Order: sequence, then structure tokens, then C-alpha cells
Amino acid sequence: MKEILRYLQDYVRQADKNLLLTVSFFTGVLIFLNYYFQLHVGLYAPASFGIRFSGFYFLFLFAFSFSYLLVFVIRRRSIPSAPFFYALIVLAPALFALKITFSPSIAHFSKWLAYPWDQYLRLVALLPLKGILVFGLTYALWRIGGYGRPVAGLSAKKLPLSPYFILLAAMIPLLIAAGMTPDFQETYPKLRQVDFISQHTAHPWLFRLIYELSYGLDFFTIEFFFRGFLTLAFIRYVGREAILPMAVFYCAIHFGKPVAECISSYFGGILLGVVIYHTQSIWGGLIVHLGIAWLMEAAGYWL
Repeated sequence: MKEILRYLQDYVRQADKNLLLTVSFFTGVLIFLNYYFQLHVGLYAPASFGIRFSGFYFLFLFAFSFSYLLVFVIRRRSIPSAPFFYALIVLAPALFALKITFSPSIAHFSKWLAYPWDQYLRLVALLPLKGILVFGLTYALWRIGGYGRPVAGLSAKKLPLSPYFILLAAMIPLLIAAGMTPDFQETYPKLRQVDFISQHTAHPWLFRLIYELSYGLDFFTIEFFFRGFLTLAFIRYVGREAILPMAVFYCAIHFGKPVAECISSYFGGILLGVVIYHTQSIWGGLIVHLGIAWLMEAAGYWL
């Protein structure tokens, strides 16, 4: 835990305070506009894949690219001349917009199943299939960029894990407090999506566990993409300044979640970005992120 606190102290001490405040203000404006005008509702509403993809893509592109513009203007640092930097600025938002809007068809498999198993299969297979898509495309970009190994923070080196479990334990009182709010209880637990299966099996706990494991895999995808890729790949061009634009982008994918969760995702993105900047590994951040996700499930279920 002391090591993580030291990382944060170093980051705050060395950070450009004007940049930190300006990017935080920009993020706050985005959050306000989204929840005041319910922009996320309009983003999810269109039936057309192309329209939904375009909406999310331009949101993510604006959040990500404008944050980098602030970095270059406020820090007065030279803009990278490498063409691949600009390719990543354009392609990264497209990749995650595709992840959100793409619904791979599993009809070939589910057509052999009767209700409710066809519906259950669609629910538990969707996030892993999207994860495979993100992993494959991110891996391709990583290799094209010539970054070498380990790929996007998938480091095999030993990492002291106890600080991350302590940090996770420290979050429990905050999660309990959040669990008391109506918007939290409206959203969690996600497990409610498979409640219908209980009437059709003698072992509902097993199918709930499978769903939670599928849900958990999505957080590996997110850590791999945001911390492993958007932080480590961009460090080559801008150093530690890669953390803030990643955190703004990360916050934008939480539009539509409870507002407190959305706000905290920005600060959580900074925290996990600082951690991976020092450790070059996603595994510690994954422990925290996945642990919080499952604790939120538990809080939603029990509270």
C-alpha cells in the first residue's frame, strides 16, 4: 500500500497543476453535459449499428483527442512527429466504439437451444466474444507499432499483490455507501439479467457463477485496453502525460452508469494509470478493478 501511495505522491508532486485542473474541469463539463442532457440515452437508442457506432466513436474521439490537445497546449511540448501516434489517436476510439456497439451473432449455436438456454447463452457469451475482438485488434496494433513484449502490460514478472488487496479492502465502506443510493440499486447487480434461469434449473447458483465469470472477463478487456494499451503505447510519445487523456476516455465509457461511479472512474483511471506507469503490468490494477466490480455486484445484491 505504501508503494502505491508513493506512486501517487510522486505523480501529484511532478504533475503540471494547470494541466491537471484543466483536464479535470474538461472532464467535469463532459459529465455534466451527458447527465443533464441524457446524451448516453441518445447514443444507445438508434437501432442502426452505423449510427450507434458513429455516436460513440465521435464522443470517444473528442474526449481523447481534445485531452491530448490540452496536454500539448498547456505543457508547451512539441507535438509528436510519428504518424503512428495520430493513427492511434484515430483508431483507439474506433476500436472501443466497436466493442460497445458490436453484437456478434451466436445464432448458429443458440438455434439448437430452446428458451431459456438460447437467451442465457447470448448473455454469457457476448462479453467474452467482444473481449476476443478487442484483444485481437489491440494486439495487432501493438505489433504493427513495433512495441515488442510484453504486450500491453501482460507482464509475467512477479508483482507484490498485497497492496492491491489492501486498497480493495479500503474501498468496501465507500461501496456500501454507494450501494444505498437509488441509481446504484437500479443498475446493480448485473446478475439480475439471468434471474429467469432460476425457474429452469436445480442449480441456479452454477449458472449465476458462470455469468459472473463472464462479466469479470470484461474487466480484463478494459484493463488490457485502457491501462495496458492506451497508457503504455502512448508513453513512447508523451511519457507520463499519457495518463490524463486515458482517464478522460475511460470516464467517457461510464456515461450512463450511476453519476458517482462515472465521476470516480476518472480518478480511478488516473490511479490505475499511475500504477501501470510504474509497474508496466496490468495485473495489480486488474485485481483492484475486478474486485470492485464484484463487490459492486455483492453490494447491489445484498443492499
